[in-house]
Amino acid sequence: MPTVNEILTYDGSSTDIILNYIALVVCLFPFLFFLLKGGGGKVVYWWVAAFMFLWAFQIGLCLAEGCTGISVVWNAIIGHAVVDHIREKVFHFRILLFAGVFAAVIDAYYLFTAEMLTTVAHVCALLLGSLLSGMWWYCGKKRRGYAAIQ
Repeated sequence: MPTVNEILTYDGSSTDIILNYIALVVCLFPFLFFLLKGGGGKVVYWWVAAFMFLWAFQIGLCLAEGCTGISVVWNAIIGHAVVDHIREKVFHFRILLFAGVFAAVIDAYYLFTAEMLTTVAHVCALLLGSLLSGMWWYCGKKRRGYAAIQ
């Protein structure tokens, strides 16, 4: 079973560390630019809670399954952002497109270089992020939109 340090550092794989932490930052761009342009309000609390859940989920998954990495986190973040944008047009489209294409390129790299289970985990993480976005909307903010909760 890997330690939390091994999980977060890909057990010392420099390539994986660089790719995945850059992907994490890039996938956060839509959220960061939303905040920089004056967005905020209660939705930010939801995002923070969702991101904390994703980190706990990633670490728990790796402790249970003996894997390493953070790719579930950044894949779920981009899944969350895409669904948020489809529903509310909350993010700057070009920034979201850049983050989504970047994530897809990294996912494609792992499709060809890692076990198929890694790609399955990435797809499941995208769905998990989408579901988290849907939970926010259905569990209290249904039909009110971002403007009403800021």
